[in-house]
Amino acid sequence: MPNFCMYIKTQRALFLLLIALLAGCGGGASPAGSSTNSSTTPTNQSGTSNTNSASESLDFVSFWNQTISNEYSNIGTMTGYSYKDFRNVSLQSKVISIDKTNQITTLEITQNNHGAQNGDILYLSGINKSLHGIISQNYNNSFSIELKNLDVYRITIKGVSSEPVQEDFFADVTYKYKECTGKQNINQSPIELTTILVDGYILYKTKTEVNTVLNNCSPPSSQFVTNRYYKMVNCSNCATNYQLVRQEIIGGLYSEPDSKFKIPDGLIKIGDSGQIGTLNSYSNSTRVNNQGKSVISYETYFEGCCSPVVVVKSKTYDSNGVATVEVKDYYSKIIAKSEVPYSLTKTVASYFNLNRNEMVVEFSSKK
Repeated sequence: MPNFCMYIKTQRALFLLLIALLAGCGGGASPAGSSTNSSTTPTNQSGTSNTNSASESLDFVSFWNQTISNEYSNIGTMTGYSYKDFRNVSLQSKVISIDKTNQITTLEITQNNHGAQNGDILYLSGINKSLHGIISQNYNNSFSIELKNLDVYRITIKGVSSEPVQEDFFADVTYKYKECTGKQNINQSPIELTTILVDGYILYKTKTEVNTVLNNCSPPSSQFVTNRYYKMVNCSNCATNYQLVRQEIIGGLYSEPDSKFKIPDGLIKIGDSGQIGTLNSYSNSTRVNNQGKSVISYETYFEGCCSPVVVVKSKTYDSNGVATVEVKDYYSKIIAKSEVPYSLTKTVASYFNLNRNEMVVEFSSKK
């Protein structure tokens, strides 16, 4: 059973918007067959989104204040993955069916001990010749696998085969193995004023509780609570905004932003990106035992024609400066109107371990 260790007591510094993450701790599927693992992600791994040419603007401070101060509950469906690479591997393919109407061909691929299951994802690259009369560009892509047995699976490719004979060829192959599924429930309290005084500011506090249940990964269930403290400050191009002062994970790490940590104020255009700052983490509030840092940044784009998306990214490093995980939170809204709030729709955590584990949380509800 893959072991996705929860970032609770051993959690690295997290951005306040990155609610709950699962860390791949060297676990993951171990399919049979010789392979080499690489930190290089297939170029076609992630779906692409269109960038709208419109000059839609985003008030980042309003987005920030709304996201951290409002009470909400979010339920997410979780899926855990790992990746495995086979470089310059020998493959065989044969044509199973041709659909001239839809201009597609179903192929049966043979690779001994491929390790994939039905519904796993195949990435092919390095193919520089036509196969079955279909151009190589159509093969250097990603495909959903229909499993036949331990050595054979089927894929559907764009193009109509004009040479339905068996083909032997070499390619670089990456499999994205599905390892586990689960649910995550996030509950955040509304921001409240405390009696804590720091640098002349009375601090505000939010409390976030995360409950996770996993199938076929460990731990099967987990829970942790994070308290975050802010001071309300003026900014040059806006009224006021909540500035993060510290973050405390109950039973876990203590984190503070560095002096350069700054939320973009004023309006930014959809399509802009930039760095926000760094969160430094310690074993406790004495700040003696450094546990690493998280570099926080953002990017914005349009999904399709009219749906703006804000991505808040956190790349975490351990105390030796080695990257351990990058987390991306996706916030979007259906239409590009200022009165429509952004909602957290997806979180993707990508780990820099041997299996390049990945955890995807798709959120379905918010209140």
